Amino acid sequence: MNYTDIFKGEVIMTEYITTSLKNRPSDIFLAEEIASEYSLKYIQRDNLSLEDLFVEFNCSSLFMVKNKELNLFNNKGDELFFHPGTGLIRTKVMERKEEDLLIKALGISPEDKVLDCTGGLANDSVVISYYLGKGSLTTLEKSRELFLIVKYGLLTYPGGSKKLKESFKRINLINTDYNSYFEKLDLNKSENVFDSIYFDPMFEKPVEESSGISKIREYASYDFISKEIIEKALEHCRKRVVVKIRNNNYSFIRNMKPNDLLGNSKSKIRYAVFEKHKIGYVNI
Repeated sequence: MNYTDIFKGEVIMTEYITTSLKNRPSDIFLAEEIASEYSLKYIQRDNLSLEDLFVEFNCSSLFMVKNKELNLFNNKGDELFFHPGTGLIRTKVMERKEEDLLIKALGISPEDKVLDCTGGLANDSVVISYYLGKGSLTTLEKSRELFLIVKYGLLTYPGGSKKLKESFKRINLINTDYNSYFEKLDLNKSENVFDSIYFDPMFEKPVEESSGISKIREYASYDFISKEIIEKALEHCRKRVVVKIRNNNYSFIRNMKPNDLLGNSKSKIRYAVFEKHKIGYVNI
């Protein structure tokens, strides 16, 4: 399967869950619990190797509980698990009172309410939640695979400071896509309006991507960020809508006319900013 196939919608769907060979009763219990809650098929591991499981059950991926942690394997031997990644590094930079570019782009205060529409492995959500003190963060993730890895990863991640762990608890993770989410929001209710809204879209042809990004490609959503989506998000926010842009993938947003573009032109990552109340736009 190549990136183009994935972009066309041929994304891996995982149906099975098992445990590691050295399973504990607690691992078996958790695997069965997840299977029941998310309509997965539980496989009793016995002494079967991973290769045997993929062949016997004719599957290309499966969840595995080991040492109380939930991981995801594909039939190529790749393992996906939760780790805050660059988010961990960025929170340490923030501890030194240095500014994070995403936080600057969002234009938020610690008491604000933020919506992350494209959670992925939650690296950006970790940074946003870490910054928010009395505020709140809702994170959407369409992929059930990524949703489950992050949901249980936030609960079981072994490292990090007390403050980081507290930030994990503030992430309200929802398994849905932003189109469906916006459709259900009643704008007449204040709890359905956010201060800032964030999108980090996946791209069909990545350039110099990290190994973390490459591992999630076969499970991720490739929903297109359209002008209509930006306009819909602006209806649901008080301040800004921000879209992450990678490398030279600027063309899709050029005609949407963002008000600002943050980040050095030589940087791999930049942020397109759409203000709720601002006239004028930046040329891309």
